[in-house]
Parts: sequence; C-alpha cells; structure tokens
Amino acid sequence: MTRLIRSGMTLLCTLALWQGEVFGWSVEAHRAIAIIATNRLSGTLTAARISAILGGLTLEDIAVCPDQVRELEAHEIQKLSTPCATIFPNPPKGTEQWHFVNTPVKDANFTPTAADVNAACKNVCAVVQIQHFLGVLAASKPTDTGAQKIAEQQALSFVVHFIGDIHQPLHSADRNGDAGGNAEHVKFFNDSNVALHAIWDNQIVAKIQPTEDQLAADLTSEIATAAAEPPSQPMDWTLQAYIPARDVAYKGIPPAPVANKAPKGNKTQDAAIVATLGQPYQNAAAPVVRTQIARAGVRLANALQANLH
Repeated sequence: MTRLIRSGMTLLCTLALWQGEVFGWSVEAHRAIAIIATNRLSGTLTAARISAILGGLTLEDIAVCPDQVRELEAHEIQKLSTPCATIFPNPPKGTEQWHFVNTPVKDANFTPTAADVNAACKNVCAVVQIQHFLGVLAASKPTDTGAQKIAEQQALSFVVHFIGDIHQPLHSADRNGDAGGNAEHVKFFNDSNVALHAIWDNQIVAKIQPTEDQLAADLTSEIATAAAEPPSQPMDWTLQAYIPARDVAYKGIPPAPVANKAPKGNKTQDAAIVATLGQPYQNAAAPVVRTQIARAGVRLANALQANLH
C-alpha cells in the first residue's frame, strides 16, 4: 500500500471516528506508535520474531485491528480490513472494556493509587489485557503454527493497540461517569459539536502533524526523553496518564449534563456543548499528546523486546 493511499485511508477512518462516541487514539496516532517501536527494534532478534509471527504484515498494519474488532461487534463497520481479517478470522467478542481503565477523577487534587486503578479495572481493563497478551507472546515459540500462531498474531495486535490506548490520558480517567470525556461535547476550532474524548483521540493529533510518518518523525526529542526514563510497567503508565487527564484534558471543562450521558449512539448533533475551545487548549494539550505518543512507542518496543526473543 502506498504512503499516499494509506494516508487517505487514515483520514477517512479518522473522519468516521469523529461522528460518534470514540474509542482510542486516531488511526494516525496508533500507527505512529507502531512506527516508533518498529524503528527502535530495527535489526534486532525481536524484529525478526515479529516478522516471523506476522508474515507479510507489520506492526503498523495491525495497530488498529482491535478497534475494528470492537466496531464490527457493535455493527459500526460491516467487515474488517484485509490485514485485520487475516489475523482475526473469527473476531472475539466482548472486547470493549479492554481498551481503557476508568479511574475516577474525584476532584482536582485526587491522585489515584494502584488500588484505585484495580478497583476501576475490575480485572478486564487495558492494564490487565496488556499483561495477559504479553504473556502469550512470552510463551510463543518460533516453531508455532496454525491456531497457536493466529493467537500470537492477535496477541501482538492487542499489545500494540492497548499500549497505545493506555497512554491516551482520557483512557486512564473518568469524571462522573462521562466515559473518559465522551459525554462532554465542546466546540473545538471549526468543529461545532465534538466529544472531548474525540479531540484527544483525533483533532489535537492531526493539528500536530497530518500523517503517521510525519508525526513519528517529528517526535525525535520526545522519543529520546522517553527512552531515558526508568523502566516501568502498565500500572505505572495508566497512573502517569491520569495526571494530564485531570490537569489538562478536563481543565476548564464543565461536567457533562445528564442528557449527554444517554445510551451509546450518534449524539454529535444533539448533545449540549459545555465549552468552546481553541488555540490555548491546543497549546496546552499538544505537548502532552506528543509526550504520550513517544512514550507509547518506546515502551511498546521495550515490552516486545522483553517478551519476544
């Protein structure tokens, strides 16, 4: 697939995600995270193991498959893309809760502990799933074939995706049952009615760089900083991501009215707007997004290197 065609597909997928409740970094951000990890693993035994598991596919190709699996079950899409259908011939169901952990923002000064995260997780959230699927990869062997190899392909896709997700601040926090900012609808530049969560998934990222390749290349400084950070684990990542959710994402955003917390569906046109945001909000959010995407790429590479060798 050419870069131009892929970038066009990224834009179409991103626009589609803006229409309703959204669930994770944009296609662009997830693929940028995969590119960062791939670059860091270049020439290693881990890169060879990844290639052996995926065949002709790459981490970038499989980065958004878990979103497609969830969307297929919810009837938001009719079929999986070709790469995703290849590794998910029988897509699992019930994966929605795997993408996040709704650690509550109790007040402007509340800082959660691991116990708070575990209470919100209920043993099904992204923290648990990352550890589970890394375990599948750690137990894999180069000689595996058939169903076992498919399970490893799926585990690799889930790891790539969920490590990305857990670094999105609004995947690690929830305020008053707002589904990580999905219930707060705002005006953001020319977008007249968009969920706060969608801004963090899509628009802030797109205003930094328009494609995954440009985004990954633009984060050289942030990647170097992330690489110098001490080793950490998924629990550390979600506790770390919670802080910018509390201090930046929700800052100045009134709580969603009760009507905005209706059952799932396309609420874009009728949800009440709680704030009007523009360049000052982008200026505050962009450094957080840049840092978190860089961290996700570096930590993904480290996690794969620790478990695929």
